[in-house]
Amino acid sequence: LFRSTIERLQGSEREIIIYCTTVTRLRQMDFLTNSKYEEKGGEVIDRKLNVAMSRAREQMIIVGNGAIVRRDALYEKLYDGIKKLGGLIKKES
Repeated sequence: LFRSTIERLQGSEREIIIYCTTVTRLRQMDFLTNSKYEEKGGEVIDRKLNVAMSRAREQMIIVGNGAIVRRDALYEKLYDGIKKLGGLIKKES
């Protein structure tokens, strides 16, 4: 088992990346999304999420509270895309 932060993955790859958003309250979204910037053409990119996604060779698993992370437009787009592809697994409370 290899545990690390996204920053430590810069320049390397892993077969499987598990990305935990760790957001349990809406006020924590600022921390999760503090690495976003707007590229020319208006596309919004999240540096940490981009690194995580680009370092997974085979599979990426994202763990988080969908009701909260979907309050951010970028994460809502990601959530909806995963759902559309049939990759969403919801834990019933």
